[in-house]
Amino acid sequence: MKFYDTLNESVFPEDVLCTIPYGKDSAVSADYIANKLRCLGQNSQPHIRKIIRNAIDDGFLIGSCINGYFIIETAKEFKEYIESLESRKIGIQKRINHLYYNWAMKKEVQLSMSLEER
Repeated sequence: MKFYDTLNESVFPEDVLCTIPYGKDSAVSADYIANKLRCLGQNSQPHIRKIIRNAIDDGFLIGSCINGYFIIETAKEFKEYIESLESRKIGIQKRINHLYYNWAMKKEVQLSMSLEER
């Protein structure tokens, strides 16, 4: 499979995967990967992230941390990364719940104001 960056130069997933090091301590950023592959474009980071997501879907063990991406090498790295994802999932669900509540309250206030105008 082949993906294209904004400069219409081909970037193969294999090339991206070859730039991702083993181990969390060696993690590299999406910018580093883009620079290494010379796919410098306005949208290079989303492009690199898409390739990485597809690689994970295809069975690769790729984690991320504040420093970037890495190949998960140990059970500890795997566990820590899963815990990080679970924590983010909980935070995202809380945000979704608050937005639903806020939306409902906004609609209730609008309805109340509409009724008062009558």
